Amino acid sequence: MLIPEAVALVLQAFAIGTHGDILVLDMGQPVRILNLARNLVRLSGQCEDDVEIQFTGLREGEKLHEELFYRHEQIGSTPCDKIKRTRGTLKDWSRLCRQLNELAEMITTDSALAIRAKLREIVPEYGFSARGLDA
Repeated sequence: MLIPEAVALVLQAFAIGTHGDILVLDMGQPVRILNLARNLVRLSGQCEDDVEIQFTGLREGEKLHEELFYRHEQIGSTPCDKIKRTRGTLKDWSRLCRQLNELAEMITTDSALAIRAKLREIVPEYGFSARGLDA
């Protein structure tokens, strides 16, 4: 998807959305990073053999695949075919602010495990795995 198309979708989502909506944009089919790198090498006028592509692996917390919706969410349509709607549960604003302040305080003093537990308290769907091990 080109940048102007993505911007147009974001602007349409802004116009369509209402309080509590979660809008998900259909950005097209996923692109393999390796194919993207090879195309960039060719478009730069070089040969793939002349440019080394390094594989660095996943960093901690990085995903191979992104889930757009949770299993329990109902997906609804919008006037735009490339924008889908789901509604999240609205949280009590004062409670959310308190939890976020607690999280901010934890960042410099607590362990990663405690911070992940706080994140899971705020966002029950949050999950973390490092090197295949759930934390």
